[in-house]
Amino acid sequence: MKNSLKRTLLAASVAGIFAMGAVAYAATTNSSNVIETIDAWAPYQAALEHDIWLHPEIAFQEYHTSRLQQKALAAAGFKVEAGVAGMPTAYIATYGSGEPVIGIATEMDALPGMSQERVATHQPIAGQGPGHADGHNLLGMAGVAAGRAVAKWLKATGTSGTVKIFGSPAEESGSGKVYMIKAGLFEGTDAVFSWHPIGGINTASQGHDLALASGKWTFHGVAAHAGGEPWAGRSALHAAESFAFMVNVMRETTPDFTRLQYIYTKGGDEPNTIPDLAQVSMYIRAPSVDVVRKLLERVQEAAKGAAMGNQVTVTFEATGGTLAQLDNETLGQVMDESLRTVGGVHLSGEARDFAEKVYATLDKPPPFDLMEKVLPFHVGGDIPGGYSSDIGDVSWNVPEAGALCSTWAPGTANHSWQAAAQSGGPIGSAGALNCAKVMALSAVKLFQSPGIVEKAHEELLKRRGPDWHYEPLTAPAKPDLDSELSNQYPSYKNLDDYEKVMKSVK
Repeated sequence: MKNSLKRTLLAASVAGIFAMGAVAYAATTNSSNVIETIDAWAPYQAALEHDIWLHPEIAFQEYHTSRLQQKALAAAGFKVEAGVAGMPTAYIATYGSGEPVIGIATEMDALPGMSQERVATHQPIAGQGPGHADGHNLLGMAGVAAGRAVAKWLKATGTSGTVKIFGSPAEESGSGKVYMIKAGLFEGTDAVFSWHPIGGINTASQGHDLALASGKWTFHGVAAHAGGEPWAGRSALHAAESFAFMVNVMRETTPDFTRLQYIYTKGGDEPNTIPDLAQVSMYIRAPSVDVVRKLLERVQEAAKGAAMGNQVTVTFEATGGTLAQLDNETLGQVMDESLRTVGGVHLSGEARDFAEKVYATLDKPPPFDLMEKVLPFHVGGDIPGGYSSDIGDVSWNVPEAGALCSTWAPGTANHSWQAAAQSGGPIGSAGALNCAKVMALSAVKLFQSPGIVEKAHEELLKRRGPDWHYEPLTAPAKPDLDSELSNQYPSYKNLDDYEKVMKSVK
């Protein structure tokens, strides 16, 4: 899984939790109607989250998901520009005018092969390949809910300023936000807030995650009868296996916190034929962009050596690349204040019963009541998280901060069947509702306090240094809109349930 908001959290103590409500909220922003707005729309938010969960779509194929997000924003008065940055499912939704311009990032894509029924046992949905095991159905609609509430607050108070929702596809594999940055869509934005689902943790801590380069190495050999005349063939699979072996032995001489992760995506069709085509898909991660680039060079040499040793050829295709997130303590503290106003996630009834059933399937999870608490705020740390996300690229271009809200039973791993199961019901929606409030409160705080925006920008300039210029990591020239994977998992291009979902709540 790739998301720079998901941290390795080592804190052992727990901060006090403030009661949620208009009184606590008013003390922070004098804008209690923001939480009331989000609570009033909560049934619709949950219904849309569930509908997206029922119709999971993978990278660059999120047509149904994108339409639902866009329509919910348009209904609240946003001006929506669809199909931006060369991606049909990407959009920008804008409300208001003037400065500051505060952005909220959403996501959409599901994970291939993670289909799961909403039950507490591993049970894929028959005939469905993808699943929301990273909770992007929750992530996206919480951003929409937050944007709607901020827009209503701007109108009610007559406050000058603009809120933008960045509808970004293909976070899991495709680096959608990179193309939006390259198209200049984040220019003029003063700050961006985001969040991510996670199992049992609530925090606005800002941590160091990993830069990532991803790609596919395709080996081309010569086919032959494996029994009759194998000497006439040259196995592309043997080259792929040699490549993987060389990468594995390389691990001993790589810097700390390096992660080399791969799968075989092609390897032949049946044993009686020498495979003439094999493919390895790989992620290369490290805390430093420079280290990732050097590792990619070493991996490329290993691929050439494997091809040479097996008398085949190899081609490389970059599939994506993301920078490690650049922390912004100023904005992180704003989100921490908002999170403590909202508090942790409290489950009851059916939601709690289901969470406890899933909790029982986990191996040595943390205490169940962890999800009701807010962890202490911190920035960075000696040990980086192992996650990566294209929100990292945003954080180098615009001051950005994100929060984690508990959407699953404590100890639930992202990219697991347990996460997919809980993302489709009231457990996930409870956490998403909390982080919608956190982002909305944080945005309102910036509209009320322009000095914070200026301080966040100064911190960005200081952290990235005077000679910095943006350069994506291995991103292809154009997004891969018609990949083999997307053809394997078709989207819901002709489906549009927005009105039906809205009526179902009434």
